[in-house]
Amino acid sequence: MIDIEVLEKLGIPGFGSALVLVAVAIGTALYKLFQAGKQGRKECLELWDRNKIDDPFWLESFFHHRFGQRPAPAELLREAVTAKSPSRPLNDLAMNWRYFEGSRLGNLTWKRKFRRRQLFRTLEQLALLALYVAFVAAGVMLFYIPMLEAKALGITSIWLGASSFWTLLQVGGATGALSRLRSLGMQSESAD
Repeated sequence: MIDIEVLEKLGIPGFGSALVLVAVAIGTALYKLFQAGKQGRKECLELWDRNKIDDPFWLESFFHHRFGQRPAPAELLREAVTAKSPSRPLNDLAMNWRYFEGSRLGNLTWKRKFRRRQLFRTLEQLALLALYVAFVAAGVMLFYIPMLEAKALGITSIWLGASSFWTLLQVGGATGALSRLRSLGMQSESAD
């Protein structure tokens, strides 16, 4: 483990030592997170049993373990698993199920009724983009005020801007996922 005294002997000042320690901690955490993901994928491949697809409890439990998210109902998962190329629809369901509702892939809709209309989704995305710009700009300006309270408000403002941008990305991704899942559902219904 890196010690602050060792860094100071190397000529790195106190603030620099803190930055180095934070960087090492973040690097270690990211490495462990990456390793845990690899281990989780390996475990899922070992647990996968195509004969158990008809068991709803097993299927939902498996996908909860695989994706770490509350799974979609087993009927939807089963429909996605039986697709020609199942990895993309399964990932779309896992990442975006909290935004959708429905019993078949072909009739999935948005949980929030206002998102069902393209105009309202576009307005929501524009508002989120405007919030992002406003919060980040306010946060940067607050950093120029030489008071500790202003810097704390600046960090909070930048965090709010980042979460607005993250929500914007999620809604955009969910829109594309819904389109792909509905298309897949229509294809499977026409094949039946």
